[in-house]
Amino acid sequence: MDGAQTGSFAVLVAAMAIVAALVLLGVPCVARLIFRSRMEAIRDDGVDAILAGQLRHEPPVSAFLAALERVARRANWATIARNGAIVRALYDLEVEHPRDEFLAFDFRCLDSAERKIMSDLEWRVIDAHRSYMIWGSPLGWIFSMIVLVATRYGPESKLGKTQRTMPDVTRETMCADRGAYPETRRSRQSHAVQ
Repeated sequence: MDGAQTGSFAVLVAAMAIVAALVLLGVPCVARLIFRSRMEAIRDDGVDAILAGQLRHEPPVSAFLAALERVARRANWATIARNGAIVRALYDLEVEHPRDEFLAFDFRCLDSAERKIMSDLEWRVIDAHRSYMIWGSPLGWIFSMIVLVATRYGPESKLGKTQRTMPDVTRETMCADRGAYPETRRSRQSHAVQ
């Protein structure tokens, strides 16, 4: 290898390192910006519903909208690693059901139309969180790939069920009385006529 080839190889390796760094740092930053934007949009839709008279300004509604604002401001704290650390700390504190410790909003004081609005807003928040947990860190990418592979190739996946059924289908084909099937009889008759 001469000097020009060595230089080209070094430039190629450096370019690959820069692209990898941009992906590892850039994708989570973009995911965080999108998450923050989605949280703000959901909060704005809740405020718009209050201003339009579709939703009363009750304490649980105010608490929900304030929580969305806090989450939007501190989006960099909502990562898989930090969420895992919080759940682990709750287990270490011997909390029986850590999920019960997280803030849940009680919208029973609202009428059915208002509860539907709040339910829609909550589902949008859950969807935004799920997306951010996947794209917000390389750890999320790894977990999503593991889940994808497990659901695609696991024993309860369509492929897994097909692979378990294949020996049964093969056994039936090999051992079945071929004369009992109309297509087989027709194909035999057509071969006999020829």
